[in-house]
Amino acid sequence: MNNSLGVYIPEIHPPEVVPAVPDIPSSAEEFYALTSLQKHGETEFLTHLLTAEMTSKDHPDAVIFAGPKVMLDDSVSQDALNQIATVDYPVFYMNFNLNPQANPWRDAIGSAVKHLKGFEYTITRPRDLWFAWTEIMTRITKFRVGKSNPASSQ
Repeated sequence: MNNSLGVYIPEIHPPEVVPAVPDIPSSAEEFYALTSLQKHGETEFLTHLLTAEMTSKDHPDAVIFAGPKVMLDDSVSQDALNQIATVDYPVFYMNFNLNPQANPWRDAIGSAVKHLKGFEYTITRPRDLWFAWTEIMTRITKFRVGKSNPASSQ
């Protein structure tokens, strides 16, 4: 079992900075290529990110998405979500939203996490982050213990 925790926190830079900074990951460059050339580039980028990371040979203890809500014109296709629906590790999404009443709808990442039977947390204050992180770590620990000792779940 891999003892590393896969945490994916996208760091997006303005397009004019991408060529100037040599250490930008190729996924950020892909993001700008997709969004500037295609009508639904953001959705395709999210679809590519999900399928590439969730179907890789690495087996993380969990996948955690963290960031602001991402409201897209289209959601990730059902076919793409069905390809990754059999992940055998927990998936979490911490979205940062200072005013959740202004935008109470689920975003594209939240919809994908729900399809994967994952857990979504809305962070509005530092206290929310503390409670979410505590619950995430508890769920990961219980998942790992339950997976390593199948007799305990009976």
